[in-house]
This record gives sequence, structure tokens and C-alpha cells, in this order.
Amino acid sequence: MSKINPEAGILIEKYILSTSEKAQPLLFQLRKIISNHSEIVEDWKWNAPNFACEGMVCWIAGFKKHVGINFFKGSLIEDIHGYFEGDNDPQKGNRIIRYSFEDNIDEEKLNHYIKQAIQLNQNNVNIPVKKKTVETPQFMVDILSSHPKAKEVFDAFPPSHKKEYIEWITEAKREATKEKRIATMLEWLEEGKSKNWKYKNC
Repeated sequence: MSKINPEAGILIEKYILSTSEKAQPLLFQLRKIISNHSEIVEDWKWNAPNFACEGMVCWIAGFKKHVGINFFKGSLIEDIHGYFEGDNDPQKGNRIIRYSFEDNIDEEKLNHYIKQAIQLNQNNVNIPVKKKTVETPQFMVDILSSHPKAKEVFDAFPPSHKKEYIEWITEAKREATKEKRIATMLEWLEEGKSKNWKYKNC
């Protein structure tokens, strides 16, 4: 867990007082509801009020026409009251609840979300990491298939390293340039080198 900002309380107070008169009552109410959970510690990140418990739980913010409370692991929280906006993407994580200035915050219902968020952190439950994939052009697949050693190295690379080679080859404007780069790629791969190996120790 990252270090809690010791000035968080003061910064949160200043932040709320800097928002519109319509936003302030709702933000103060949200802060109070969240802080009523003894496990929660106030924090300050990304120039906004954050709240933590064994990791980030949520943050609050004031906007022109509403205020919001964003849960970092919102996609894992059961939305039984239909509060979250937008479709749920389990691998995205963040989900926000918006309150217009005319809304009344139902503390009991909101606590359902806060308690779940706290429990997720306490149980060390994390958002599943989406495995990145890179589409390799068919002509490169065919070439690599004819060079087993180079293919083995290429296949073992992380997506970022594969992308570097793919973009370098496919962005060649002349056929002669492309062929020269392919030959170099094969040579480097057989030596176990990434495309930007020269700059690793710079």
C-alpha cells in the first residue's frame, strides 16, 4: 500500500470548499458517510479526495452538474441498487456513482458499496488483468515459421516487444526496406534480441 498523505484532511477540506455551493453539501455528506467506516483512512491522490483501506477504496469529486464517488474495484461490487453508471466491464475496475445536486444520498444503500469495496481490499481481491495480445501479420507468421529459433524468441516476447518489430516491419514504405528489416529482425531474434536492444543500457 502506498504511503498516506499526512496533509490529506486539510487538502480534502480545501478541495470541497473550492467546489460550487451546490456541490459542497453533497461532498461533505459523502466524506462523512465514507469516513464513518472506521477502517477507512483519508488520503489525497491525483488532486482529489481519496479514501483507503489496505489499498485504494474510492474517491469523490465535484463536477458542474453533479458529484461523483468512484470505486476503484467497482466492477467487482454487486450493484444491487443500480447505482453505477454504464455497462460493467469486469476487467476495467473503476465504476462511478453520480449524484445530481437535487439528489438525496441514501446512506444505508451507499454503505452497501463501501463495505464491499473495503472487503475486497481486505480479502486481497484484485481486478483480473487482461492479457494483451498483438496481431502478427500473416506474412510475418509465415517468415517466422521458416526460422524456428527466431520464432521461439518472438513468441516468448511480451506484447510490447512484438509490437515494436511488427510496426518496424509494416511501416517500411519500400519493399527493399521491408526485406532488409526482415533480415535484420531474423538475425536479432536468433540472437535473442528485442528490436530496441541497442538502447537498453543507454
